[in-house]
Amino acid sequence: MSWPFQAWHRLAVRHLHLDPSEFWAMPLRDWLVLISPDTPALDRTALTQLMKDYPDD
Repeated sequence: MSWPFQAWHRLAVRHLHLDPSEFWAMPLRDWLVLISPDTPALDRTALTQLMKDYPDD
C-alpha cells in the first residue's frame, strides 16, 4: 500500500494552513480523522465547552 504523504502535505500547508513541522509531527491517526469526511465540525457550544475543559495556561 502506498500512502499519499506528498499530497497530504500540500493539503495541510495550502488549504489547512498548517506549518509543515505541524503536519510531520501529527500522528497518522489524527491526520486521518482530520481529513475524514465523517468528522463532525465543532459548533460554538462544543468549542466553548472544549475551551472550558482544556484552558490555555
